Amino acid sequence: MKKIFSIVVCLLLISTSIIPIYAIDNLNINYSITAVVNNLSDKINDSSIIYNKKHQIKINNIKISNDNLTIHGYVPNNDSKDYFELSGKILCSKNTNTLYIGKLIDKNKKFEVVNFSIDLEPSKPKIGITDKNKKFKNNDVLVKLYLKNIDNEKFYLHEETNNKLRKIITNNNSIKKAKDNIEAWYVKYITPKVTEINITKENFDSLNIPGFKSYEELNNFNVLNKDEQNMSMIMSTSKITNKKIDTVYQFQYDVIGGTVTEKMIVRHLVDYPTNITNDGWFNTKLFIVSESTIESWSNNVIYDTNMRIGAYRKTNVDSYTDPGDYFRTISWSGKYYKGASVKFYIGWSLILPGTPLYFTSNYESSSTKTIGSSMNFDNSGNKKVRQAGTEFKKGIQLRDIGHYFDVNYLVGHYDSPGNKKMHVRWTYDVSNTMDYTYGGTKTKEITVNYCSN
Repeated sequence: MKKIFSIVVCLLLISTSIIPIYAIDNLNINYSITAVVNNLSDKINDSSIIYNKKHQIKINNIKISNDNLTIHGYVPNNDSKDYFELSGKILCSKNTNTLYIGKLIDKNKKFEVVNFSIDLEPSKPKIGITDKNKKFKNNDVLVKLYLKNIDNEKFYLHEETNNKLRKIITNNNSIKKAKDNIEAWYVKYITPKVTEINITKENFDSLNIPGFKSYEELNNFNVLNKDEQNMSMIMSTSKITNKKIDTVYQFQYDVIGGTVTEKMIVRHLVDYPTNITNDGWFNTKLFIVSESTIESWSNNVIYDTNMRIGAYRKTNVDSYTDPGDYFRTISWSGKYYKGASVKFYIGWSLILPGTPLYFTSNYESSSTKTIGSSMNFDNSGNKKVRQAGTEFKKGIQLRDIGHYFDVNYLVGHYDSPGNKKMHVRWTYDVSNTMDYTYGGTKTKEITVNYCSN
């Protein structure tokens, strides 16, 4: 009896440890199209499309085991065939539950996988070579496989329906959500047209910014929660006002006959007192107000982009005071992507109170600090801390709506009462995440006026 029980237990353990493998061989498809182009910015036309199935890309089988994906097939090459064996992970889009993307490599090292996706809702047009007016059935599943031949650098774009994949995909609980907008494969291969515009009331309507119906709505947007707003008021005994620059960065990609437009609105903000007696807090903030991506195929808006601040360059915030005032304390806060150590550098210089100053990134002294900390300066000597700069390391990124870097200054009065100015400069890069920095380094400056006593 014990022996029979042991056998049953062993069988149960074996059965529960089996990894399900879903395979589709000799695919039976009712629609397929292949195009060959030299450049992914090229418009797809009849001369680039291959309608004859004998000369199209052939997918022989697709296998999915948990979140592991393998694909076998070939690309016709005159009278021969260039075989591929693709393997990697399959992920669900972070933006929708009806699109799945493969992160694949070719074990035969003949092709670079530009894009592999399984679209459970092809009736909603997306980037591709299929005519956006094509009518799909409700149960249709569209598979896209885009390859780059490593030898001749041509792009082979293939799309076909495979309805058997729907059940396999929807019943697989092992597929994880992607953390990034990985379906935006084009950012790696196409150089975008880049524009940078400071937003004003006069030009707002012409900029077509999704998510904001009016300039007033944008102008009143506040990334601070109520507790932070209350703290900002507590930190100063004077009336608080602000000065800001809202900048829209736009990357436009021409992709196989259509366009993809990414927009990121970055706010540069100084909250400050109109009058200080003895001292007052000046709060500076760099943050992402809005992100959007629009494809010309559908005009649907995705509130996300591949644009980042701090991905490939450090982010600097430099400041200085007018003669007679100086920095007593600096504090830091933020919300960001931790792609690097959360430590950052603070630099400062002791300057005679009456010395005229200008922006610099070279300081006499420096220290390493962390977000959420503060630093008090020793101003007991004749020289005062009137110049200071914060450097956030490359890799500490602002990448989502609401991400921000704060540098807050307690400005003290020493002598020469009257109208003064506080000067702030931000230096950073705007880039996509595929090792391109088309946005380049950006510099924004704000000077605010206040009365010091």
